Amino acid sequence: MSSKVSQVKFTGVNPRYSSWSCRGWFALKLLGVDFEEDTLNLIDPDFSSKAEKISPSKLFPCVTLTTTDESGKDTGKSHNIWDSFAIAEWAYEYATETGNTAAKNALYPSDWECRALARSAIAEMHSGFPAIRTHCSSNFVTKRPFTPEKWWDNTNVEKELTRIISLWKSCREKYVERKSDSSDAASEDQGFLFGTFGLVDAFFVPVVYRIKHYSLPVKDEFALEYMNKVMNHKYVLEWQDKANKDTIILPHYEYI
Repeated sequence: MSSKVSQVKFTGVNPRYSSWSCRGWFALKLLGVDFEEDTLNLIDPDFSSKAEKISPSKLFPCVTLTTTDESGKDTGKSHNIWDSFAIAEWAYEYATETGNTAAKNALYPSDWECRALARSAIAEMHSGFPAIRTHCSSNFVTKRPFTPEKWWDNTNVEKELTRIISLWKSCREKYVERKSDSSDAASEDQGFLFGTFGLVDAFFVPVVYRIKHYSLPVKDEFALEYMNKVMNHKYVLEWQDKANKDTIILPHYEYI
């Protein structure tokens, strides 16, 4: 017997700091479904016991799906999806299965070549760039002066910045190359990596904040223009508002 999703619940952690929570949250916003939200506090003494009841890995974000059967009766079962990339892929799959073409194209480009590159870029972001992650902890609120001798290893961070900008340009170039041959041509080109703000842009939002808030040395005009577009997107501004309202301070991420 088939089942249908009747309720979606998103659980993240401290929005002031959590780069992974924002990525999963963006995926649901792009999908366009109504969802309930809950936030756990990483320094809550009961965090571990609360987390294990929601996410099998105790890592977040996690999306919990409630389902109904064909008659509309609650199945009494819930299904957890943890990890932001898994949430993103589920969102695309759900949009496909429900015939929501607008959501599909909001999440990933409609052109298969662009979509393949978008997935590769997300995967590289998901598993790569360790120097930037290590030396520039995620923080959506606090800005720090540019002090390389204190904050980071110049060589590795600069190499990663160069790669990130190259990757952004590759995505943009592929979109421009392919848009005349795909249905993406009909969509408005807003200057994001594949025209409109999608999953690949969402996954790079925390990187943009790291570059901006640590004053990392990016002077490339395309990159600067792109980052400004990202930081002014409505979903990013909404997350920024969440971060600003999060008054819980985690010293490890605040006073490096």
